[in-house]
Amino acid sequence: EPHLALFVPDNDPLVFYRLLAQQAPHYLSESGWLMVEIHEAQSEAVMTVWEKWDMVDITVKKDYQGKPRMMAARCKKK
Repeated sequence: EPHLALFVPDNDPLVFYRLLAQQAPHYLSESGWLMVEIHEAQSEAVMTVWEKWDMVDITVKKDYQGKPRMMAARCKKK
C-alpha cells in the first residue's frame, strides 16, 4: 500500500476518520454503512469522533487475534 494510506501526521492521527464521518451523509444511502479498518489502539478515539459527527449504530469488530480492528457505523437519520 502507498505510504499515504498507512501513515498520517503524528499531530492528527484521526484525520481520515473525521473526514469520512463528515462526508458520509453526502455519499451513503439512508441505510448505508461506513466500514473501515482501524488501528487496534484507536477504537475509542474513532468512536468519539464518529459520535461527534452524528454517526450511529457504531460497532467494533475484533480480528482473529481478538484485537479491535474493524469499525462500522451509519449516518444519523435526518
